[in-house]
Amino acid sequence: MNHDESSKKMPPRESEMTASERQALLDQRKKEEQAYLLDVKREMIDDDLFEPLTHENMQEILVEERKKVKSKRSPLLSKDMKWIGMFLVGVMLIQGLALALNTFNIPAIQFLRASIDLSFDEEIQYMKETVVVIETTDGKGTGFLVSADGVIVTNAHVVEGVSTVSVGVKGETLKTGAIIHHAPEVDLAFVKIEGKDLPYLSLSDEQPSVNESIRFVGNPLRFNRIANKGTFVGQSNTLLETDVLMLDAPIYKGNSGSPVVNQQLEVVGVIYAIREDNDYGRVGLAIPVTEVVKRLNELDLGDSHE
Repeated sequence: MNHDESSKKMPPRESEMTASERQALLDQRKKEEQAYLLDVKREMIDDDLFEPLTHENMQEILVEERKKVKSKRSPLLSKDMKWIGMFLVGVMLIQGLALALNTFNIPAIQFLRASIDLSFDEEIQYMKETVVVIETTDGKGTGFLVSADGVIVTNAHVVEGVSTVSVGVKGETLKTGAIIHHAPEVDLAFVKIEGKDLPYLSLSDEQPSVNESIRFVGNPLRFNRIANKGTFVGQSNTLLETDVLMLDAPIYKGNSGSPVVNQQLEVVGVIYAIREDNDYGRVGLAIPVTEVVKRLNELDLGDSHE
């Protein structure tokens, strides 16, 4: 950051703003949210998280480089020269891979490392059983089971414009899900699949407290059922007809429809967007569970989700 950038006046916190400044900030947020939701509708694949080089990818690269070295060997070179050449190629290859990992893949590596660490938790293992992959002709999203007979919660923008979707339930064959309720005013939708005795998440009747730890599982980028964690930092208003939860957490576009749970493994929110906030920086936004409960009660689907 240069001197001119560092000397710029920092924007005031929301609590210090005048009414007109707060309205201008709200209008700006609405524009950003509209642009974000348009991007999600066009392409439900996360552009913010680079796909990491896997162990298999690196092995393939090494094999190819070794083949290149062998094909370029000269019979006139001495044995010592050959070894020196191979050593230099190896050093350059390692440096190149290290540079690529450090430059492009640190967010992805940290993201996946956190998921691996959390996956040893029995509660997270169970949570992954309840999270489903929702596929449409435009891409994929996340949903989660809230009843033993196959009721699924997701975002309205994930299933917009369709009446059925393909649903991937862990350990089962691909299922067809019917959209039984669509509520774009709060970006919620409900999908029904055929099922019996399916694992599901319970819904909390309490809002999380500020600085309370939360966890979530979703399907970002090409990954499925990736777990991560963060902190609830407060509420905010948006274009939706409800206040939303703000989360300090590594959330990406593919996490749309992911369940956010508290330490009792009860759902407190449904992730639907990300936003740059003046006070907290990049935050995830989640629809409060009260909106989910309200619409489930209106659908009168029984008490299996209680």
